Amino acid sequence: MQVHPIMIAPMRTSLLFLAACGGAPATTTVAQAPADPAPCAEVAHHELDVMNLAFLGDQKTGKMRLEIQARCHDDSWPLDARRCVMTATSFDDMTACHDKLSAAQRTALQHELRGSDESVPDNTPPPNPELLK
Repeated sequence: MQVHPIMIAPMRTSLLFLAACGGAPATTTVAQAPADPAPCAEVAHHELDVMNLAFLGDQKTGKMRLEIQARCHDDSWPLDARRCVMTATSFDDMTACHDKLSAAQRTALQHELRGSDESVPDNTPPPNPELLK
């Protein structure tokens, strides 16, 4: 069987192209997100340890821990506030950490821990009493 020279040229071009491109599919490494340095579960646990509320009993402190963890997660506490809680060693330290939260985040936490059924205020001023008459 005789191969025509015109048919060989396209094959050479294809082989050169494959060789120039590496010939094999590139492997992609998927970067993993770094671990959270202050996860909400640990933040809640440390906060209760620092506040030394063991006298309330396991049931009450367990409920509080879950409430703090939920507020931390659901309200997206900033990393600097969570790190602050993780390094706090006193009530004053913890107060300074809570100051790193927004007013809405602090209010939500306070309502949660008090067991308040009231909704978190939306900073809307109360209605004018004259309009209510």
